[in-house]
Amino acid sequence: MQDYYSTLMGWMIPFSRAMEAHDINIAKALEECNISQDVVNDQESRVAAEKFTLLIEYCNKKIARHDFSILIAEQFHPGMFHALGYAMMSSNTLQDALDRIAHYKRVVSNTCKLVNYEDKDQLVFEMNIFTYEATNRPVLSLVAVETFLATIIRFARELVTLDFAPEKVCFAYPKPHYDVKYLEDFFNCEIEFDTVQTAIVFNLKQAKEKLMCGNPLITHSHEKMLDEFMARVDKNDLTHVIKNKIFELLPLGAPSQT
Repeated sequence: MQDYYSTLMGWMIPFSRAMEAHDINIAKALEECNISQDVVNDQESRVAAEKFTLLIEYCNKKIARHDFSILIAEQFHPGMFHALGYAMMSSNTLQDALDRIAHYKRVVSNTCKLVNYEDKDQLVFEMNIFTYEATNRPVLSLVAVETFLATIIRFARELVTLDFAPEKVCFAYPKPHYDVKYLEDFFNCEIEFDTVQTAIVFNLKQAKEKLMCGNPLITHSHEKMLDEFMARVDKNDLTHVIKNKIFELLPLGAPSQT
């Protein structure tokens, strides 16, 4: 089940750039975290989400800090999200882009469900993170969630303005024992831990403002590619569904072909 929860290999674009910028040997890091170089070279391949957590933690130890998640986000490149990144970059509004990543989220990862909803004058971008059935442990670690949410804000700064900041960031995780000022410095807003949800809270009016980079023709073209990619992802998920069904039936004896 740990291998089933996976992430698109496109994340290695900002990972590699951040490692190079801080003199971390990429080949050795991949070997230490049991990530195959062959997989890295295929941008449509996927890797177990837990291995990405190991890689972030490995890099944190190498730089003797806790902010490698932010260093990854700072190296944002739309290609890390496959065609989804380019579709987001040509969205009409920030809310439109966030809706698009919520809809096509499985292209990037199957570790959570993303939900956008309006609450009075705010737009809430919520991560509902899946848990392992046997232990009820979240599939994504705090450092992995930091990386994703920081990347979303880095992307928003590309779309809106470089000094863009959300109203609040919430983590449904205990506050770490170490200093988290790096999160406050990057997000430039209130940071909360031990909350009921993991989410970014945006100003609704700002999220609805028309963007100069909006281009429906480009967005539509990339969405066609995404629909085809999603079909391939869903086909692969069928294997997981069948395996689960077999496991359910094994206590009753050998399951039938049906």
